[in-house]
Amino acid sequence: MSAEAVLGGAPEDRPSVDQIYSQFKSINQGKKTTFADSMLRLLEKYSQNLEDLIQEQTEELELKREKTERLLCQVIPL
Repeated sequence: MSAEAVLGGAPEDRPSVDQIYSQFKSINQGKKTTFADSMLRLLEKYSQNLEDLIQEQTEELELKREKTERLLCQVIPL
């Protein structure tokens, strides 16, 4: 798995952290690499946190958009 496959292209085409972790583990033939394991888990938590924040902000934005549309319909009836 190349860096381009992980970082490039559309987000939905990129491998998940679990897939990267599995590939990394197979490269190391199952040997435990404490630092790398820790870094991958931290990156996974960070990624999940960002996804949660984006979802929350998207929901807030949608509510604000709906509120704005209702207000516009009250001001300018169609």
